[in-house]
Amino acid sequence: MKTALDRARERVDEILKTHEPKPLPREAEEALEERLRTILKRYGIPHPRVG
Repeated sequence: MKTALDRARERVDEILKTHEPKPLPREAEEALEERLRTILKRYGIPHPRVG
């Protein structure tokens, strides 16, 4: 017999396998990028180039 925790873990696993998030709106992506640049500059961390 499965416990509630077993069923919850199965559900989480299924969601993680199948979920496809929608892309962020361009404005939100740009705002996040600007915030990231500000934080990285403040702490002297080079910007990680991705993609």
